[in-house]
Amino acid sequence: AVLVTDTHGRRFALLVDALLGPQQAMVQSLPSGRGSRQGFAGATILPDGRVGLILNLASVLALRDAGTGTAGGAHTAPRNDRDRP
Repeated sequence: AVLVTDTHGRRFALLVDALLGPQQAMVQSLPSGRGSRQGFAGATILPDGRVGLILNLASVLALRDAGTGTAGGAHTAPRNDRDRP
């Protein structure tokens, strides 16, 4: 599935495994330690017991714009035909 959202006035699309719908979640911050956590707001335990990572879309866009990563090949979608390459 493709999830399309607007963040800071820019259309952003993410390829996801599934859409779960609205969820109530307690967001836990990620532990400090090895590895980068840029682009993530935290994590939560899903109803089936799995851990779900919560993205910070503004941070993901900032990483993409800074050229420090592409968040798994993420690309912002053009707003209209004039914006297409």
